[in-house]
Amino acid sequence: MTKQPKTLRASHARHRQAGFTLLELLVIVAVLIGVATVVSRGLEGTYDNATAQLARAEMREVAEAVRQFREDTGFYPKQGVFDLSSAGGSVDPSGFPGSSAAQRAAWFYSPANLMQLIRQPEASGGTEILPWDPETGRGWRGPYLRYEGLVDVGDNLQTDGSGDPVVVDTLQYVHIPGIGDPFSREPATPDTGTDCEEVAGNTNCVLDWRAVQDDASAPLTNAETALADFGRPYLYFFDTNVTTNVPACTGVPCLLSTGPNGFYDAGDNDDLVVVVQ
Repeated sequence: MTKQPKTLRASHARHRQAGFTLLELLVIVAVLIGVATVVSRGLEGTYDNATAQLARAEMREVAEAVRQFREDTGFYPKQGVFDLSSAGGSVDPSGFPGSSAAQRAAWFYSPANLMQLIRQPEASGGTEILPWDPETGRGWRGPYLRYEGLVDVGDNLQTDGSGDPVVVDTLQYVHIPGIGDPFSREPATPDTGTDCEEVAGNTNCVLDWRAVQDDASAPLTNAETALADFGRPYLYFFDTNVTTNVPACTGVPCLLSTGPNGFYDAGDNDDLVVVVQ
């Protein structure tokens, strides 16, 4: 048999060494998938941690706004003269959403409602409550927070920290002026908490948001397009009983974010809590 040239035999040898069997390729692909999974999980954890840090930073900003509100006016939001007129304050609830006085009051007291940090509270007849007086250096000097959106919340969540913003007992509290946390999530189906696809005109979701026109004269009625993917609202608690239901609220007022999972856990699990004082 004729000998093959040495260079050809060497070339065949290099070809055999450079090739992979199907089994070897499958092993390599499996290893790469495993590495990708580990890296992906690590990045996801890093993203959640970074987002949680951002949420805490935003909550400190909201807490500072609440403190500034009190420093300027002498009251925390929804307390004293900034409480409802039916509760000894001066706030006129007639323009709030709801078909009854009780519903309008519950809308006002919703922990998701940060309206008084966003727009000037008004008394009967549209009179501003404690407008800023530069001579005394006292009065409402907002807005303390920028207007972000209108959120619909279940009526089960109470000012003392009990309940759940997803659960709907009788009706939803709609168009609550609030601030969303950075954990982007879809709206939730009432009473189950599962994702709910929100579209314009749909009223079957809670914790859904609406954009609003930048019009301070009618910020509660200029509802526009539904926001399909947005954060959960920061919750503001000022009821002294909240320390019983939300142990992480060691003082009042306090702020809560439902965290990465988007579920209200009364301050436990991945909820984030910041005490204002």
